[in-house]
Amino acid sequence: YRTRMKMLWEDGESEGGGGSKEDGALWVGAWMEEPEVFATCTERNQFIWQHDNDFEIFLSPEGGNHNYYEYEVNALGVPFELHLDMPYSDHGHATHGTNLPNLEARVQIEGGRLNFRTVPPAVGWSLVVRVPFRDLQDLLKERDSKAWPQRGTFWRVNFSRVQWQLDADPVTGALSKKPGLPEDNWVWSPQGIVNMHRPERWGFLIFGEHPKGPGEVEIPDRFFSIKEYLMKVYHYQTDFKKANGKWATNIEEDLGVPMPEGIIQRVEFQNGRESAPEGFLLRAWPSASLGSAAGEKGEAPEVPTSDFSPSTCVCTREDGLLWVEEGAG
Repeated sequence: YRTRMKMLWEDGESEGGGGSKEDGALWVGAWMEEPEVFATCTERNQFIWQHDNDFEIFLSPEGGNHNYYEYEVNALGVPFELHLDMPYSDHGHATHGTNLPNLEARVQIEGGRLNFRTVPPAVGWSLVVRVPFRDLQDLLKERDSKAWPQRGTFWRVNFSRVQWQLDADPVTGALSKKPGLPEDNWVWSPQGIVNMHRPERWGFLIFGEHPKGPGEVEIPDRFFSIKEYLMKVYHYQTDFKKANGKWATNIEEDLGVPMPEGIIQRVEFQNGRESAPEGFLLRAWPSASLGSAAGEKGEAPEVPTSDFSPSTCVCTREDGLLWVEEGAG
């Protein structure tokens, strides 16, 4: 079914001149075509996606692949909120019910009758969510000013719509899930895998003055291609260790992952780290031809430049964390 979604942001400082950045927020609006609106969960922070059709918002203000927030809501307006220090596949710890105290949400059903098949059918349902920057940053414990949205900065985000196939009682028309069938997952930015908890595959939300049209925006993370390579190596490494009981030390020979030409000048693999003797550290030094400079926490510069330090490298380790490191030699 058709899904439409829009975003806007308020910086908290523009209107009236008396506010501050901590009064700002991200607004998300979504409209979903839905001939049979189905929602049964009525208690806050139930596992909605296991029972109902829902709409889900995933936010990583740091622009990274760890430490992110998820908000789900069904057509009754019942929310589920979640904070993850890292993805489940990286042995992440999920904190359920991490409610943002000043988050606002409104849901509206258009036509039909909730949880019943009707003639004519329902048109759909819609929602508007306001996510305060202050609450989000308090939750993620990221008080660095770079993580607060400014014009030209970016977050990693995605949106998902969980959809169950439904049956209707032939007499009453009451809806229920078809037994034995998994849910469908429809997303804004394609994941390439049925797993929303892969933040490195989410889309980019760039904060600006005016909306941009198709073809007017480039990927704002100058290290994106290197991070893609490192994540590929990371997942191959975890599979290799499961099969062999150790990390592969030669990436190209053992894992079959060649170093991309033109974006990386060298790669170093370290088996074991001081704080994690059973782990590993993988560093990649970018080629000088990469172009525009961007910070690891979502800075998208307006003027391309190639004057980054030769000691700058992009790193990952045994838990999949991605980061940019200066002074690595």
